[in-house]
Amino acid sequence: VLLKKKKLKDLEHPKQLKNVIKTMEELVLANSGFDSFDEIFKLIYAKLYDEAEAKSNPSVYELEFRKHPSKDANKTKENIARLFSEAKKRWRGVFEKSDEIKLKSEHLSVCVGELEKYCLLGANLQVIDEAFEYLIPAVAKSKKGQYFTPRILIDMCVKILKPTKKEYLIDTACGSGGFLIHTMEFVQKQNNFTQAQMSNYAKNYLFGMDFDEKSSKIARAMMLIAGDGKSHIYKANSLDGSDEEWRNISKEFEDFELIKEMDDYDENERNLKENLYFNFDILMANPPFAGEVKEKKILGKYDFGKKNGKNLAKISRHLLFIERNLNFVKSGGRIAIVLPQGVFNNTSEKYIREYIAHKARILAVVGIEGNAFKPHTGTKTSILFLQKWHDE
Repeated sequence: VLLKKKKLKDLEHPKQLKNVIKTMEELVLANSGFDSFDEIFKLIYAKLYDEAEAKSNPSVYELEFRKHPSKDANKTKENIARLFSEAKKRWRGVFEKSDEIKLKSEHLSVCVGELEKYCLLGANLQVIDEAFEYLIPAVAKSKKGQYFTPRILIDMCVKILKPTKKEYLIDTACGSGGFLIHTMEFVQKQNNFTQAQMSNYAKNYLFGMDFDEKSSKIARAMMLIAGDGKSHIYKANSLDGSDEEWRNISKEFEDFELIKEMDDYDENERNLKENLYFNFDILMANPPFAGEVKEKKILGKYDFGKKNGKNLAKISRHLLFIERNLNFVKSGGRIAIVLPQGVFNNTSEKYIREYIAHKARILAVVGIEGNAFKPHTGTKTSILFLQKWHDE
């Protein structure tokens, strides 16, 4: 059995993956002293590379992500380390060049044994999603106000906005990429796309960004598993279009003609430099609720950074996301954004509601049941659906 050469067809799609990852943590990672998330993700990318190679040549390629037939743990580690090194080259920007698998050979061998029988490419995305969400510690999520959007709410947003195969879509706080992945599935069903057509659609029309490094890694992995060979997933602060991470983003946006061309020359030059206005057709997002923005450089770019003609010292992050998201879509563009209920009924935020109504047609406000985001948070939320007014 150990000597049998394995092909991609010998693997099975996991019916659940969360318990597998739990087992890996309990057996090995808890005792290794290393970050569980980082080490598991290195293994997942090594596995995805192995499967991608097998997929391109299924009749010949023999899978290498497995325990070494000799039962030699050091040889297993050599193979997996090489696969990880190739994965870093293929999907640049996910890991640092200096990153390497830190697990000891024996620990690594146990983890490989848990994962080797499964095929991740093309697997049920909800199964993968549940496992990845488990990997991000609840404490880290609650501190940043980041909560994975319940998939039933994502489905509702996608069905209401009905993205088409020729519309550019972005999620400015993409987390694990839920809105992007459900959009892929929706468009695939609407158009009876093959896997190749879906991959082509995803790498041309779907974009996402998230400031959290772990979340952006999850989103990239999810997009790879869903069949997108090249993901436009960026680790960047959506609210600050002039920081260093935005250099590569703006180049890609220009290639797709997604940066808005302004009528005034000076305004256009400023827009190219600071990435303020874009041409996306659809935006869906669940921005972080917690935290405030205090950086003067960022606040100075927003109307919400001022009140009654005075510069504010700080403002809630989710309020800036409202203005930013309106600037991401072109005239007539459609938006779905998850917001805390206070935005819709607090007297002090009336000016926010007036601003929204001035900029966009309010299609709907859908109140979300109070338990929807539990156990992560009990914050009452609503989803706001908008269509940006045309310039005329």
